Amino acid sequence: MGPGPALGVAAGGPAPGARGGADPPRGGARKFLVLGGLFDKDGSRMPARIAIALLSASAVVTGLVAYLPPLWQDAAAAEAKAANPRPAAPREVREPDAAAAGAGAQRAAPSRAREGAPPTATVPGEAPSAATADGLNTAPSAPEPPIRAAAAPRDRDEAPVLAATQVAERAPGSSSKLHFVGAKIRGSLYATLARRLPRSVADPLTAVVGRVLVWWVLPHRDLRRGDEIAVLYELPDGEEPRVHAVVFHSTLRGRTFRAYRFQPAGAPFARLYDAGGREIERRLTDTPIRDYEQITSLLYDGRGHQGVDFKAPIGTPVYAPFDGRIARVDWRTRRNGRCLHLHGNTFDALFLHLSRMAPGIRPGRRVKKGDLIAYSGNTGHSTAPHLHYQLMKGRQVVDPFTVQATYRAALEGEALEAFEVERRRLDAELRAEAEALEVPLSMPLAP
Repeated sequence: MGPGPALGVAAGGPAPGARGGADPPRGGARKFLVLGGLFDKDGSRMPARIAIALLSASAVVTGLVAYLPPLWQDAAAAEAKAANPRPAAPREVREPDAAAAGAGAQRAAPSRAREGAPPTATVPGEAPSAATADGLNTAPSAPEPPIRAAAAPRDRDEAPVLAATQVAERAPGSSSKLHFVGAKIRGSLYATLARRLPRSVADPLTAVVGRVLVWWVLPHRDLRRGDEIAVLYELPDGEEPRVHAVVFHSTLRGRTFRAYRFQPAGAPFARLYDAGGREIERRLTDTPIRDYEQITSLLYDGRGHQGVDFKAPIGTPVYAPFDGRIARVDWRTRRNGRCLHLHGNTFDALFLHLSRMAPGIRPGRRVKKGDLIAYSGNTGHSTAPHLHYQLMKGRQVVDPFTVQATYRAALEGEALEAFEVERRRLDAELRAEAEALEVPLSMPLAP
């Protein structure tokens, strides 16, 4: 009876010739499994041990094919390197600084630059972090990251040619301890300096020169193509660069600005003066600190800072800028350090990174304008000794230089005469360096 076997297969019985279990694979799947060793050509299964052995052997062969050629290549490269060793780079040898007795005469006679970068020792930048006052600041401050429009060349030989970049720099080891850089502005101030100077010099020098330019223009937004700058600066060991002269021509302002470093007899710090002997920086009439070296941060300098930073030695007296009451002291000390909050009729003032309070200063005490209230320091989130002075009106930060009276100090008498001598010397050195290095600046380097 014909239908019998067919009915048996339909009912799930094994097909004729099968060893039991599922139907053998057909078509492409069968060929693949046959090659893999899981089925015989007739469709029957192979013993599991044979299949595992075949798969293991296949994995070993695949690993050898994949990893042996790279090993041979590495061995060949190592053998070639051993046969042809690369000569070691010459070690840079710095010349000793000139003796102090002859430093003045050497500085008065500028010499031509020779190739070689300025010392690359790490120079600490003056960029104290903005402090956050509990419940008063409108937003946490964050320093503006440096602009990396162009990477500074690691080697002076890799720097662009002078005619193309219009940047020159006097190398260390010459007869003067001052360095010179002259440039036509292209991009940001940092990008301009970084095209010629190593990053270890361009970074801090940009910050220091920016503190000068900020009194004339806003460096982060007011620089224009065609602006020119020339700087004489010093690189003291373990300190930030020290600017001795800056000449800057602004096409936006349509004029040339000048600044010269000078320390009058008996003055605690050297300051920067214009060609007429007036200070570049403005001073607050009702200042919280009288003896300071420099203002290192302003509200509008592009850093997003919440106050004014006065660079001053630890222990410098701090005074109340207006009548008021001590609202609180020492809050959020991990960031603010020792700090004081003065509440007045119109403004509130915050003093951060202090070293200590003046005797008798405590919350609730009333003080008069000019009273000693604290001493500056370097506590909390601070990178260098300074006073952070933050003026508030309600919950809004305000600029002391726009709401308080200001003035610019001027030299007189013998101090002015001594300054004129120093200014002429620096002007002569600026001209000599620019001519020696053939820096194509169109602005006059002397008034």
